[in-house]
Amino acid sequence: MKRCYSLAAGLVLLCAVSPAGAADLVSPITKAHAPLSGAAVACRPLPEPVISLNSQPYYTDGAFSVIDPEKLAREQAAAKPLNQLLNLVQQAANDHRRGKPGAAACALAALDSWARAGALLGAFTLQGSYQRKWTLGGAALAYLSIRDAPNLPPETIARVNAWIGKVGRAVRPYYDKRAIANQNNHDYWAGLTVAAAGLVADDRAMVEWGVSRLRQAMTVVTAEGGLPRELARKRMALHYHLFSLPPLAALARIAEANGMALNASEQAALDRLARFTFEATQDPARIAMLAGEPQDDPFLKGRPALVQGAGLELWLLTKPANQGVSRPASEPALDAALKAFRPYRMSWLGGDIQALWAAR
Repeated sequence: MKRCYSLAAGLVLLCAVSPAGAADLVSPITKAHAPLSGAAVACRPLPEPVISLNSQPYYTDGAFSVIDPEKLAREQAAAKPLNQLLNLVQQAANDHRRGKPGAAACALAALDSWARAGALLGAFTLQGSYQRKWTLGGAALAYLSIRDAPNLPPETIARVNAWIGKVGRAVRPYYDKRAIANQNNHDYWAGLTVAAAGLVADDRAMVEWGVSRLRQAMTVVTAEGGLPRELARKRMALHYHLFSLPPLAALARIAEANGMALNASEQAALDRLARFTFEATQDPARIAMLAGEPQDDPFLKGRPALVQGAGLELWLLTKPANQGVSRPASEPALDAALKAFRPYRMSWLGGDIQALWAAR
């Protein structure tokens, strides 16, 4: 299929061509259908585009489990404009779902301001590149929910599509070099980011690459359901299992929507991982034994582990259609446990989990 967008009045300059015989890509992200009514919203002020990012790690030990508070504060300050962009785009997408006129245009304008500036395409440290992929993935997923809104300028859509695709391709090379045995949550998030960018850019090869990270992850899930590289995080093992599950569950949904569904063995591994992680939130004794240390997550600040349960919520929502049973019915304990923490929101998954990812 050939999709073209006008980059200037009367002149078509950008076309995306699917390979011969390839099925059209399908986004599993729910699009808003609320009728627009009322006064148009005012767009919020835009953060300055981030071209390059020289942020630094904040863990101080070999297991990446001990945080230096001052380094973490500097990292969070460096990432602030990236988070501001995500919050702005995702809030505008929320407003669009509520039927507020002009909200989709605000989200598009925010992304276009960064596209015009060549944002996220400069020099990045390794830590900075982590922030880039999280930002791009969350922005691309939110954008998929509003891109088909009425009256958006085709030339702007074309420019944003091209920019997201370009940044997504820039994310990939570092992860191409890593052996499966060395892959961890960063590879899973890179997979989701590249796949999401591929959905935006109509690039099946990018989606397939992202799904390959999911399949590779499923080969290392242990018989108990653990991820060896995340168990090596010692006292942060549970945190990083909860952090690994969101991109894997999202990739499983993208894969199924595009004719690349997990096979029975791979689906069993994902289910095993999700159940192991949930059980660890209820009783961390087993994961503590496997990790070699009691679990102590400083990001929780005394809150229950399930505040970080967005990946479990997403897994619950994305039961493969061919299994025929709704997730809540088949996982009653998990469904009941998550109720106290709903609605879940994770900016790197596009925003509101239920609104974006619930099957329609």
